[in-house]
Amino acid sequence: MKKRALAVFMAIAVMLLGTTTVYAAGSPTSGGTVEQPEAGQAANTAVTGVESPAQYAAETSADAGFATSAVGATTVQSATVAAQNLLLNHLASVGAALGNSGISAAAGQAGATVTAEMLSVINVTLNGAAKGADGLYDVTVRNGKIHAGDTIAVMHFDGSWGLVVPTAVGNGFVSFKVANCSPFSIVRLNGGSAGGAGAIATLSVHDALEQAALAAQAAERQQIAYYATLYGWNKDIVDFLLLAAAQGLNPLGALGLVGAP
Repeated sequence: MKKRALAVFMAIAVMLLGTTTVYAAGSPTSGGTVEQPEAGQAANTAVTGVESPAQYAAETSADAGFATSAVGATTVQSATVAAQNLLLNHLASVGAALGNSGISAAAGQAGATVTAEMLSVINVTLNGAAKGADGLYDVTVRNGKIHAGDTIAVMHFDGSWGLVVPTAVGNGFVSFKVANCSPFSIVRLNGGSAGGAGAIATLSVHDALEQAALAAQAAERQQIAYYATLYGWNKDIVDFLLLAAAQGLNPLGALGLVGAP
């Protein structure tokens, strides 16, 4: 059965990868529409901390090789909607990708609350930076609201919003790798298990096994995010690969893609 599923995956993957549209960098032209959370998610969610483009520009800078500037109001609105649709509506997979099992566990708990705090929405442009040997830019964005130990998600707009998993998070900065520069949003995910910060969730055997499976898939999810950025895969391809990974099909291995950092 698994071999048949893998064969079907390969056939669809070839079709999708053969028709990939690589979106050009730019800015959103509309604010977007809030969608419903994925089936089975019960946690309460909210987007918080939204500021004006000018405030974000004043609070955010980038390291040498890059420059920052204010985005438009529509981009802030679009990023706010994307924080709900891309992050908060998919807590189980996003928590796994970002290495926060508490957020993953909270997804199915009706008493849990998770928020997406919009720390910044900013344009990042090249100012002398060069790509590394992996074909990616190594970007460090600085903002005083970022703290070591935070669960930080970087959203990158490249035709549509996508998740970039940070390579480092510390006091006042977040680092990440991307293939091109355009609007970025820095988002802190707060909360988790019902009962407040530090509460320990009591999981059934089924839930514990499910969380163990999510943890095991976290590395592959990070690799999918890496290759999506490297090759410009669109959301349909990324969603398909994540679904295959959730089924234990090792989609990147099937495609011969290995060795991502």
